[in-house]
Amino acid sequence: MSQQIIGLLNPLLAITWALAFVILWLFQKERKYILLIAFSYLAFSCGIFISNVGISAQSELHVLGTHVSYSAAMITMVWGVSRRINAPPRGLLNLAILIGATPLILWLYLNSDLINIRVIAANGAYSVVLLIGAHNLWYSRKNTKLEYWLLVLFVLLAIQGLVRPVTFFWLEGAVLNADYRESIYYSTLNLSMSILSLLLALTLVIICIDDYWREMKSEAAISDASNAISNRKCQLDKLQQVMATNIHRNHDLTIKKLAEETGIQTHQLRRMINKELGYRNFRDFVNLHRVKEAQVMLSDPKFSTASITEIAFDCGFNSIPSFNRVFKAEVGETPSDYRE
Repeated sequence: MSQQIIGLLNPLLAITWALAFVILWLFQKERKYILLIAFSYLAFSCGIFISNVGISAQSELHVLGTHVSYSAAMITMVWGVSRRINAPPRGLLNLAILIGATPLILWLYLNSDLINIRVIAANGAYSVVLLIGAHNLWYSRKNTKLEYWLLVLFVLLAIQGLVRPVTFFWLEGAVLNADYRESIYYSTLNLSMSILSLLLALTLVIICIDDYWREMKSEAAISDASNAISNRKCQLDKLQQVMATNIHRNHDLTIKKLAEETGIQTHQLRRMINKELGYRNFRDFVNLHRVKEAQVMLSDPKFSTASITEIAFDCGFNSIPSFNRVFKAEVGETPSDYRE
C-alpha cells in the first residue's frame, strides 16, 4: 500500500513541476527549451507511475513502458538544457544509446527473474545520456554560479545512476523482481536520487526565472536608453529653436537664462553643450552663434555702411577686443580682413 501511495505522489510531484515550467513558458514563449523541460517532467511522471502502480511488475509492458518514459525524459531534459545555451543536443546519439539498450533490458527481463543486472543496464544508459548533457553544460559553466551548479547536478545524477544499483547489488546480492522494492537498501539509496532530482528541478526553475528577470532588465535598459535618446533629441531640437530666435544677441545671456528659455535643467544643458555638441563651455557655444551672424552681416551689402563696432554689438558682443579675438580664432582672420 505504501508503495502505491509513493507511486501516486511522485508522479503528481513530477506533474506539478511540469505545470510550473509550462507557467514559466507562458511568460517567455520564445524560450522553447522551457517546454522541453516541462515535457521531460511529464514523461518522468509517466515512468514513475508505470514503474510503481500503472502496470504489473511481472509484465514486459512494465519494463518497456518504464524504459521508454524514462528515455523520453532524459532525451528532452538534455535537449532542453542544451538548447538553452545553444549547444548541440546530440539527440540522435542519445536516441541511439537508449534504443540500443532496449533489447538488452528486455532480454535480461525475459531470461532472468533477477532485477539487478537489468536495472544496472538501464541506469547505465541513462547515465551516459546525462553525461552528454553535462558535457554540453561544461562550456557554459563559468557564465554564472547557477550554470556551474547545474553542471554539478547533472554529473552527480549520472554517477548515482550507476552507483545506486551497483551498491544495492553489492549490499543485497541477486534480488528477484518481486523483492526488489521491499529492501531497506532500496528506500535508503533511492533517497539520494530523490534529493538530487528535487535540487535539479529547483535549480531549473530558478534558472528559468533568472533568464526571465535578466530579459526584463535588458528590455528595461533598452527602453530607458531609447527614451533617453528621444528626450535628448527633443531637448536638442528645443535648443536649436531657441537659438534660432537670435537669443545670442542678448549681451547678458547666461546659461541659466538659456535654460529657462529652453525648459532644460542647467546641468543637463551644460552637459549637452559640452558632451554632445562638443563645445568647451557655454561662452564658446554662444560666441560661435554670434560670429556666424557677424559673418553674414559683414558679407551682406545691406550692412556695408554699418561699422564693425555696430555689427559686433548687434551680434551680442560686449567689446571690440573680445569680438576681434573670438572672430579671428573662429574664422582665421580679423573682421576687417573678412569684410574686404
